[in-house]
Amino acid sequence: MKKQQRALIISYLGFIVLGLNDGMLGIAWPGIRNTFGRSNESLGILLGGFTTGYIVASLLNGTLIKRYGLATSLIASTLMMGLGSWLFSLSTGFAILIAFAASMGAGMALLDAGANTYAAANFRPRLLNWMHACFAVGTMCGTALMTATLNNNFEWRVGFMIAGSIYLMMLLPYLLTRKDWQIDNFTNATEKSSDITPLDTLRQPVVLLLLLVFLLYVSLEIGFGNWIFTILTESRGISTVTAGTWVSLYWGSFAIGRIVLGFIETNVVRVIRYSIAGIFFGLLIWWLNPGEWANFVGLAIIGFSNASVFPGLVALTPALVGNAHTPNAIGFQLAASGIGAAVIPGIAGLFADWSTLEIIPLFFLFVAATLFGTHEILARKQLSPPTVE
Repeated sequence: MKKQQRALIISYLGFIVLGLNDGMLGIAWPGIRNTFGRSNESLGILLGGFTTGYIVASLLNGTLIKRYGLATSLIASTLMMGLGSWLFSLSTGFAILIAFAASMGAGMALLDAGANTYAAANFRPRLLNWMHACFAVGTMCGTALMTATLNNNFEWRVGFMIAGSIYLMMLLPYLLTRKDWQIDNFTNATEKSSDITPLDTLRQPVVLLLLLVFLLYVSLEIGFGNWIFTILTESRGISTVTAGTWVSLYWGSFAIGRIVLGFIETNVVRVIRYSIAGIFFGLLIWWLNPGEWANFVGLAIIGFSNASVFPGLVALTPALVGNAHTPNAIGFQLAASGIGAAVIPGIAGLFADWSTLEIIPLFFLFVAATLFGTHEILARKQLSPPTVE
């Protein structure tokens, strides 16, 4: 088996593992909240812990890869995720929980940024889409794992113990393939432009606009996803098992969308535009909630529409910023994503505490509208976008 084929398979497995936490956290949140006697707005604080570690590691992505190599970064990511998840499950106080969430977040960022950097250099857009589909599969598995944990009368802690063990198992494939993780395209570009610093990358106006798009989008994908279970069970009277199944539907339609997209060759910018419109339409149905069917249909539309946005933006990055800037840019993009996944859902939680949980879909409708406008401005910067093969 060729080294890129091995790296592709391991990247797919890595992204399945990466998705577990995002599927588990929303299901576990009511239990975590009750364990530590917190309010809904504290979800934003907990997500802030994940985000702090995520941002720091993401911003260092380019520097760490240049200094230590991609393989070392990926190995470190699995250690931080695995040990962090176990310690997270054993936390005795909310402040301690946040500290270990930061460790998990840093590990996730190293895996996310490292795999995306390698994929952008070595994989066609089709393969990149399927790699991101694996993240959605992992998130769906995480949802099922935590739902089964709670449904069998175990604490949320047990789910994170299981996930931590799975994270640590990913050490083996990365250790066995250390020599496979080369990113020659970006390494050569960086050698030719050795004076490029992270600050140089940030000075490009298109990078700042790209970061805003990532921030807004991920707040919808992950942030809204973390609130679904709470809204269904505590505001709409849906049972735990049914709500968990519908959250799995959300991530399942997300995975299906990414798999389907891999078979379609089309204009990336156009696909992202239509996808954001679909997210808005699905959120509108979910907010209006004309009947129980709207929970099912709205989540399916939102999940499927989410599918193309993140991989599409990653695929556009080299064309927008150049290969030499891409490792830094991807790190910044993931840092912005982490901020969006924590801050905006936290704000939604504040609104819910001031009003009701039903204000959250309306809040995310506004976020989707803002995302659409921001992406349209970015689209004008890309005159000849690549296609999704």
